[in-house]
Amino acid sequence: MPNIINRWILLVERLLENVLNNSLEKASLDEVENWWQKFFNTKHLLEDVSTKELVFRSIGAFLCILIIITTLVGNILVIVVVTKFHRMRTVTNILLASLAFSDITVACLVMPFTIIYDFIRFWPWGTIACHFWISCDVMCCTAIYAGIIV
Repeated sequence: MPNIINRWILLVERLLENVLNNSLEKASLDEVENWWQKFFNTKHLLEDVSTKELVFRSIGAFLCILIIITTLVGNILVIVVVTKFHRMRTVTNILLASLAFSDITVACLVMPFTIIYDFIRFWPWGTIACHFWISCDVMCCTAIYAGIIV
C-alpha cells in the first residue's frame, strides 16, 4: 500500500509540474489513466457502454431507488403503527412489524449496493465488503423467509 501511495504522489507531482509549465502531455494523461485502472480495477468503465444500454441501466437504477424509498417509507409506517397504537399490538401485527424490520434491513444493507453493482457491472469495494454484502443478503432474506413461515 505505501508503494501505491508513493507512486500516486510522484504522479501527482509530475502532473502538477506539467500543468504549471503549460506542457501537459498526452503521455502523462495515459499514465494517470493506467494508474487509475490498476488501482481501482476499472476494466468495466461506463465509457465502453452504448448509449442505449446506459439509458436502460439508468432507468433501472432510478426504478430501484424508487423501490428502496417506497420500501423504507412503507415499512417504517408499519412499525410506527404497531408501536404507537395499543390496539394494533396483536401477535399477527408484531410478526408483521418484525417482517417490516427485516425488509428495512434489506433496503438499507443490500439493495443500494445491488443497484450500484448492476449499474457499473463490477464490484469496486474489495473482497471484504463483497463478503459482508453477500452475508447481509443471505441473513436478511433468511430473516424475511423465517418471518413469513412463522
